[in-house]
Amino acid sequence: MRLRQGLGVAAAAAVVAVTAFGVAVGAAAPGSLPLHFKTPSGNIFCSYFHEKALAGVDCVMKSGYKPPLPRRRPECSRSYWVGLRATGAVQTGGSICPGEDDPDGPFIGAENAWVLGYGKAWSGGAMRCTSAMSGLTCRNKSGHGFFLSRAHWRSF
Repeated sequence: MRLRQGLGVAAAAAVVAVTAFGVAVGAAAPGSLPLHFKTPSGNIFCSYFHEKALAGVDCVMKSGYKPPLPRRRPECSRSYWVGLRATGAVQTGGSICPGEDDPDGPFIGAENAWVLGYGKAWSGGAMRCTSAMSGLTCRNKSGHGFFLSRAHWRSF
């Protein structure tokens, strides 16, 4: 999931682009994983992708991140997504620097995303995300992960 620079955090979280890996947006087919899910509040929106050996889940937050996500360089925008792959540490991304284009294409609304109810979990590609009233926790088989909420976010 990648979002275009300049939308601002609130607008950016409300929309999602088709990933560079070709994952289509929409409701999951019966028996398949939801490709996009959101928390009941609609504040956190995540996309799942799986292409050959690469699988991951990337999430954005409508309310913004506390503390703010990093920039690649001081003149670049802040990152706008937090992501996790089947193994390895948490990643952040979406930081665009002057003169760069956001390569990830058109936006598609998040309104049709599957709602991951409080107390429910989603699993895919050796990753698991659990929704709670306090926020969303995602972790991979390596034990790395992140927690997202309006109040704060952290990686582990």
